[in-house]
Amino acid sequence: MKLSALAAAVALTTFASAQGSGDSGGDGGQPTIPPNIIPFLNRVNNATIAHGTIMCLAFVIFFPAGSLLIRLGHFKGVVYVHAGIQMFAYMMALAGMGLGVYAANATTKLGLPSQVFIFRGAPLTRDSGDAKSLSIQIHDYHPIIGLTILSALLFQPALGALHHAVYAREHRRSIWSTLHVWWGRVVLTLAIIEGGLGLRFAGNTTGGEIAYGVVAGLVWISWVGVAVWHDLKKSKTQEYGEKRSDSEGMTPTAQGEAGSAS
Repeated sequence: MKLSALAAAVALTTFASAQGSGDSGGDGGQPTIPPNIIPFLNRVNNATIAHGTIMCLAFVIFFPAGSLLIRLGHFKGVVYVHAGIQMFAYMMALAGMGLGVYAANATTKLGLPSQVFIFRGAPLTRDSGDAKSLSIQIHDYHPIIGLTILSALLFQPALGALHHAVYAREHRRSIWSTLHVWWGRVVLTLAIIEGGLGLRFAGNTTGGEIAYGVVAGLVWISWVGVAVWHDLKKSKTQEYGEKRSDSEGMTPTAQGEAGSAS
């Protein structure tokens, strides 16, 4: 999957106008990439690819895997393994965010405004083609949604700890359980959608977008399916336990009266 170097964005129109309109080259008057900034653009291109890869691994692989483990795993210490996987995924997401911020601020590193250009294809060389203009602002929907999602995930460790503490003491779910479970489900769903928006934002190939959509969609369906199955199973188990507890708590006389009433 080839990601275009959105992060290798630089306001070349501003650069060209500062040098004079005659300095721009290529077909249609588009500015040619200045050779002295090609190494910088390649570094940012690599950061963009790493950003997309890390975020995909975190939100399509590790976060769903940790969530599935807590429902399907039946071994001692599964809660701590679940927490470890989720924290590892969150650390990956933070690293990916750092790369994304670095990429998005490429123009400011060159002292240029936020009009950006996309360079499609392989790493840039002195003979690389012209830049293709695309009017995108650094503070666009993708980084804003992404930062919101990562901020929302900050609440999950605390909610999870409260849920576990109450459950270990009372052996039942609490309001913290509901908040932890549903907050995670909503945020992870948004994160998977955000991944697709990120590929679109970066001008990815249609094939790359389809591949991500298929894989992420299958993971999401599997994850939701297991969650629904687990919740239904747990609900039936609790209902059976409550009926059995009520039955065992009845006195022989009450049992007899209940039997004759039926």
